[in-house]
Amino acid sequence: MDDTIPKRYVLRLKRWELPGFQGKQVLFNARSESALEKKSFREGTEHRRIVIPAAWFYEWNRNKEKNIFYRKGESVLFVV
Repeated sequence: MDDTIPKRYVLRLKRWELPGFQGKQVLFNARSESALEKKSFREGTEHRRIVIPAAWFYEWNRNKEKNIFYRKGESVLFVV
């Protein structure tokens, strides 16, 4: 690693997930509106940040339909 580049700007591949309730599932997504209210996400939200490059992502709506998000005309979308 180049010592002239501050560590906060170095890209690294990481596996990111949190253990779910009683270790039975894996949590990897939180709503920004409630992340600080959830014990599972509070410390990471306050002290660790991550940017994920993606081509697209989706979320389910209340009608159990996929809403797909992407940047029109761009190959990468940065998710925080």
